[in-house]
Order: sequence, then structure tokens, then C-alpha cells
Amino acid sequence: MLPEDAWDSQYALTLALHREQAECDYMCGRVDRADAKLEDLIRRARSPLEQADLFALRVMLLSSQGRFTEGLAASRAGLAQFGELLPETPEATMATFGAVYGEIEAGLAGRTVESLADAPAMRDPARSAVLRLLNEAFGAGFVVDARLGSVVILKHVLLSLTHGPGELSAFGFATYGYLLVGPLGRPADGLRYGRLALQLLERFTSTEVASRVHFMVGFYTGHTRPLRDSLHHLNQARVLGLETGDFMYASQGAVFHALANLRRGEDLSAVREEIDQGRALMVRTRDAMSTAQLVLLGNVVDALQHERWFGGPLFGDNQGEADWLKVVDAAGLVIVRFLHHVNKLMVATLFEAYAEALALAAAAQPLMAVAVGGPHTADLPFYSALALAASHAQAADEAERASLMAQLLEHRAVTAQWAQLCPENEQHRLHIIDAEIARLRGQDLVALDEYDRAIEWARRSQFIHHEAIANELCGRFHQARGRAQIARVYLGQARYGYERWGALAKVRALDVKYPHLAARAESVGATITASSSRALITSSLTTTGNQGLDLTSVIKAAQALTAEIAVEPLLEKIIQIMIENAGARRGVLLLERDGQLCVVAESSVDTGSYTLKQPLPLSETAAVPVSIVNYVVHTTDSVVLEDAARSGPFTTDTYVARSGMRSVLCTPLVHQTKLTGVLYLENELIPSVFPEARLHTLKLIASQAAISIENANLYANMERLVQKRTDELHRVNQSLTASNAELDAFARTVAHDLKNPLGAMVGYSEYLLENIEEVDREEVERVVENIRRASHTATNIIDELLLLAGVRKQQVQSSRLDMAVIMRQVEQRMDYMLREYGGEIAGPESWPAAIGYAPWIEEAWTNYISNGLKYGGSPPRLQLGADLQDGKIRFWVRDNGPGIDEEAQAKLFAEFSRLDTVRAEGHGLGLSIVRRIIERLGGSVGVESELGSGSLFFFTLPAA
Repeated sequence: MLPEDAWDSQYALTLALHREQAECDYMCGRVDRADAKLEDLIRRARSPLEQADLFALRVMLLSSQGRFTEGLAASRAGLAQFGELLPETPEATMATFGAVYGEIEAGLAGRTVESLADAPAMRDPARSAVLRLLNEAFGAGFVVDARLGSVVILKHVLLSLTHGPGELSAFGFATYGYLLVGPLGRPADGLRYGRLALQLLERFTSTEVASRVHFMVGFYTGHTRPLRDSLHHLNQARVLGLETGDFMYASQGAVFHALANLRRGEDLSAVREEIDQGRALMVRTRDAMSTAQLVLLGNVVDALQHERWFGGPLFGDNQGEADWLKVVDAAGLVIVRFLHHVNKLMVATLFEAYAEALALAAAAQPLMAVAVGGPHTADLPFYSALALAASHAQAADEAERASLMAQLLEHRAVTAQWAQLCPENEQHRLHIIDAEIARLRGQDLVALDEYDRAIEWARRSQFIHHEAIANELCGRFHQARGRAQIARVYLGQARYGYERWGALAKVRALDVKYPHLAARAESVGATITASSSRALITSSLTTTGNQGLDLTSVIKAAQALTAEIAVEPLLEKIIQIMIENAGARRGVLLLERDGQLCVVAESSVDTGSYTLKQPLPLSETAAVPVSIVNYVVHTTDSVVLEDAARSGPFTTDTYVARSGMRSVLCTPLVHQTKLTGVLYLENELIPSVFPEARLHTLKLIASQAAISIENANLYANMERLVQKRTDELHRVNQSLTASNAELDAFARTVAHDLKNPLGAMVGYSEYLLENIEEVDREEVERVVENIRRASHTATNIIDELLLLAGVRKQQVQSSRLDMAVIMRQVEQRMDYMLREYGGEIAGPESWPAAIGYAPWIEEAWTNYISNGLKYGGSPPRLQLGADLQDGKIRFWVRDNGPGIDEEAQAKLFAEFSRLDTVRAEGHGLGLSIVRRIIERLGGSVGVESELGSGSLFFFTLPAA
């Protein structure tokens, strides 16, 4: 207990304790109490440094609650103590912006951005206090006035340039990178400042600003790097923000991670789940702006999944959307209104509500100033262009058509700029716009070519929804010209793409407009993927499900569990599914073994690990609270504790008391009234993680888990009994299964990949026949050349399929290889591609001797080099070589391409897999051919790659 005169006799301790109490109140959600405490402490603080710390904490609190105007006023008050005044009028703001920007450029004279990472550190505590105030002022300032927020960051950067970087400088440089990428139009320099910010984080171990630095870098790198590259930084913003109490940036990390996945065309069910998890997070952070954004994104996904939307309110009813917009406008959240307009524009365009789409685009355009630099700003010109192109035919007169075309060309120019920065994100969208422009100008041949280019780019870049859009527009193009057969091909591909995306409302809209698509889809239902079938089932159940019961999660869990019959993988699935559905950070599975309950498996979100344990009796383990588990065992009731260490009947449990455990869920696994196990879940950081509303869902999943465990045990016992008699049958069955799978994949490959070149040949041929008397010789030659290219594509697909099948069956005799001769033959085959791509190949003067079959090795080299030329750098530079590893010769091709992430590497050599990244063979064949060839010859294949550092593809052969 502090004495009554504590503020006089023990000032420093009293201030520290009261500040700690205010921060704890804030992190626990007692916001009003924390704010009142901070206001009182600011009045009592005796030094500017102490006041600066308290002002910064209060600005963070106010901003996280959406009280940005109050936050900006508090920032001004704190900065004024150090003589740092922020401009008050728009004119003064612009003048200050220009002046400080000029000082920054002058201060960099003779220095590189990279050199700032090692500059002498800032030592002055007063300047460090100003940095902290500027850190917190940015968020509030940017929302109130984007130009003022920019001035805040420029002052932040100038201070670090002049007096050296400090622990908080990383955020200023990261946000300056945002200004350079967006408003200032210097994207390459912006990325350099982003890298500098990450280096300073490591140098100073700046945990206080780690969340916001990762958020800013993730926010704008989506313009200049593949969109998936931003996901790591946005997730780090969420995780680190929760750990450090930087709730505003933790919340924004969650929002823009979900938005990035929506924009990437990720499965909408997964995006919806991520949004729901974000909404649950907002209960803790109480971030008003992020909550509004997640409400919006949830309604966007609902419109795509469940509603046949043809204009009007996006939120299901006019009043709901109107009320939401009132809240947004009252809080001054202009950036949220912009996000609303752009995402509703996307939905309106997809469902052909073009008049409303154009109105939304017009409303969004003036708000660009607050969003420029954010990756979602690239959506505005794309969907605006599509709506303008679709509206062109309904224009009243030539003047209106000319106006629409002029606007369309403006949006095309903006998209072209984005495509230049990152082709993987935007090139397919530019081709779609160019196809629509060519269509409107009557340039049918150009339109056909651009549609096909758009489809191929979207597929390679893994934008499923944009591939579907390109297919739909191309199908409409053919339909309008009376080419019904080829139109069905493209429209069918569009329907399939929307279905893969999970946009089932769009699928239903297509079925209404083109009834033959639905009939055809039913007749070839076997080609629909399992995930698509699940989406169709679960969406209909979810819309009519019981309140509090998440049937989607139950069905997905049941399908996952019933599909697994082996005990060990099943246990891993059970514990991971329950952790994901409950929001736990750690889980432990206990099962009955020899008459007693034993710990058999454990999983942790923090470490990303899953451990299958030797059965350890409950009485001997320290991995779970024994009293809680025993209660569940004796009563077969579930236990849900909102704050286990602080309230409830188990606060004295040794495990609970030692760990300070917060949220706990312990539920029995019961099969036919018999207890077969117990699942224990916990979250040691956050209270009330396991709401009652989810308990019914989790119980149903636990019931299915108990059934699956029983079935798996029965299967394991049966398998042990009959193993000796069925070994041979098992091998035969495996072979048949593999053959059937391969045959099925073969059929899908032929049906899917041959459609495009054959469809192109049909389309070009019909065009030529219909217009033969009107086209000149030059255009005829262009058409014939496109037909020739399409026929070569079809021939190559067939040749690769035949080669892949032949490798399995053909018997060959291996011998000593003359690799120099083989490489000369490969270079002759590659000569055309080398000239087409402007590539260079460098190799050793001599090759080590290896054993193999020369024609097959020639095919392996050809595939690797072909991929390197197609998907390497621009222009491609390939280095060939060989070395000795583990007694075998390793032959390799190194390229200068963008690199491949680990998840994609694992799928590269799978037969008939359609990985669709920029590094995968378009037919899902090339790399699988290499794998089969090399494995037949006693070697292996692989890839070594890091994003941004190129890739090395290799194969090994026995040494001669």
C-alpha cells in the first residue's frame, strides 16, 4: 500500500505504478478507466519526458477506439512541449510538406538509404520522446487529414536523418516508404526504405514498433511484389501487436490480411473464417475502424457466397448498410468509406449491375487521396474499366460512347502503371481491359488474343477469380458473334473458376443466365472438386442453420475426420481441428490405454509443432490440470473457464496456478455412452476465448472425433490380423488405385488443357471463314500464325502425355553418357526459345561422367531449361553445372527468376498437378516427366529456392 503522501514522498514509484495500472486497464478493455487515469497522470507528471510518455500512451488508446480527432489534439499538446508544432490549416500543411520533404532530400546528399541502417544511434532522450509522439500522431493525423499524417512522417524521418536512428525510427522509415510508393510515385525507393525499417527493427530489437512496421511494409509491398509476399508482414503485425498491446496495428494487420486473401482469390469460405476470427479479436482490441472494415468484408463475402446480388444494399437490407455508413462517417473514417465503395463496385460489376457500379466508382474516385499507396487502390481502375466497357453498348449517343471510352482509357493507363511495377499481380488485369477495348473497337482478332493472354496470366499467377472473369468475358464475346460452341467452353471454364473460388451466388447467376451450364455441370459432376462439392453443401446448410451452431465447421471437420482411418494422422487432425475451431493456442489429447487415461498427443500454435507422445498416464503428467480433467472424466460434462487462474473452482489446481492460465476448454470424447478420451484446450494469454455459442459446435466435432477414433482403432486391429494374408493384394490395389488416379488425371488434363488451344483454333478459323472476303493478306497471315501456334501447343501437350506414359512402361538400357553431345542437341532444340526470350545459357567446359539413357536425359535438360527461359528473369540468365553429392552426380540449372515459396516447391514435381504459379509447367506435365525419368534411372530430382533469389533445379544420376 502506498502512503497518503505517496505523490510527494515516493513520486517515481507512484507514477510508475499508476501508469502500469492505466496500461493494464487499456489492454484488458477497461478503456474509459484507463483514459481517465492517463489524463490525471499527465497533469501530475513533473517533466516533459514523463508527460510525452503518457501523451503517447493516451493517443494510442484514443486511436484504437476510433477517437482520432481527440487523439490528434493530444498529439499536438504533447509535441508542443518540445517546440514541435503541427500545421493547423491545409495551406500550412502543404507548405510544411514541401519544406520538410526538401530537407530530407538534402539530408540524404552523398548518402545511400542502405547506409542509414548503420548510422550512429540517436542519444538524446528528448528527441526520442518526440519520435514516440510522432509515431502515435501518425495514425490519428492520417485519418483526420491524410496530408497532415504525411507531414508527421516527414518530420519523423527528418529527425532520424539529422540525429541518427533510434529505437522508434523504424516506423518512420517504413511509413515514408508508403509515401514514396503511393503519393510520391517512387516505388523502388519506397521498397528500399521498407527494407531499412526491417533492418532497424533487428538492430534495436524495437518491439514497441514491430507490429506497426510490419503492417506498413505489408500494406504497400503488394504493389511491387506478388500479393502473397505481404501476408507474412500483415500476420506479424497482428501477432506482435497483440503481444505488445499495439492493438490498432494488430487489428489493422488482421483486416488487411483478410483483404489480401480476398483480393488474391483465396477460397471464400477460408476468407470468411478469417474475417470471423478477426471479429472475435476485435472484442478484445475494441478497434472501431477495424471492426467497421471487417463488418464490410464479411458482407462482401456473404454477397458472393450466399446472395444473388443484383444491386441495392450490400448488407442484406437498406437500413443495416445505411446505419453502418452513418457510424463510419460520424467517426470520420474516410478510408473505410473508400473500401466500401471499391468492394461494392467489385460485387456490382460481377453481378452486372453496371449503373450502380459506375456510381460507386465515381463516389470512390475523390477519396483516393486517403487510400493511395494501399494495394486495394488498384481494384478501382480495374473494376471501373469493366463497368465502363459493359455500359458502352447502352450509351445514348456517340458523345456518351466517346466519354465512356475516354474514361476507360484513363483506367487502362493506371492499370498499366501497376502492371509495370508487378506483372504477377496486374498483367492479367491489363490484358482483360485491353481485350474489352479491342472488342469495343471491333478488333476481334486482337480481342481474342488478349482474352487468351489474360486467362493464361491469371492462371499462372493463381488469381482464380480473375481467370474466371476473363473466361466469362471471352465467352460473352463469342456468344455475341454467334459462336455458341466455343462460347460454351469459355463460359463453362468461368463457372468452374467461380465455383473453385467459392462464389456460389455468382455460379447461380450464371446458371440462370445460361441454363445449359448448370445442366452440363450436372452431367460432368465427377469433374467438380471435392472442395467445390463441400462448398455447395455447407453454404446451403449455413444459411438455414441453428443459431450458435456452425454447421459449416461441423461438416468440414466431419469430412476431414471420416476421411482418415489411420490412428496417428487422425489424432493430429483431431487436435488441430479443435484448436482451429476453438481459437486455442495449445491442445492436449488424452485417450484410454490399458484401462487408464493417458496423454497421447500435444500441439502448440506458438511453436507450430505437433507431438505424438508415448502414452503417459494422467497421474504422471504435468501437461494438463489434473483436477479439471478428472472432473470431466467423472461427470462427462465439458468445462469452460473464462479466466481459470482468477476465478472458478479450479484456481488452486497446481497447473492452473503455476501457469496463470486464462481461457480453458476441456471436453469429453464419448462413443456409445463410453468415455474414450478427453480433449484439453487452453489460451494462456486471452480470457473468454471459448464462448458458449461455440460450445455446441465443438461438442459435435468432439463426438465425431470419438467415433473416428473408435473406427480407426477397429481398422488398426483388423489390419494387424489380416496383414500377412493381404500384403500382395494391398500392393495390387495400390497399383490399381494409382493407375486409376493417373487415368483420371490424364482425362482431366486432356479435357482441360486441350480445350484452350483447340478452342482458339476453332475461334480463329471461324473468324477467318466469316470474314475471308474482308480481311487483307497481313491479317490472314496473323490469323494463320495464331492457328499454327495453337496447334503446336496442342501437339506438345499430346507428345508430353505420350512420353510420360512411355517412361513407365518402356524398358531401356542405361550406359555411360556423353553429356557434351546431349547438351549440343538440347541447345539446338532450345535455339528458337533462346532467341524468343533473349536468354543466355552458360555451362562448364567439361562434364563429369554419369550413367543413364541419353534420349531421356535430353528430355530432362530440355524441360528444365525451357522452364528457366519461360519463367526466369527478364531477360533470363541460366547457369548450368554439375557436382558430386553422396556418391552421385548432381546436374543442375540455376535461373535468375523470382524464386518459389516452400509450399509451392513441395508440389512442383507432382504428376498432373496444376500448380499454376509462374514456375510451373502449364499442363502439369513437364516436371513430372523429369521426375519419372530420373527415378527410373536410379536418381532423384529437386529444387532449391528462396523468394527473390532465383531457383536451382537439379537431378542426380549414378556416377560412371
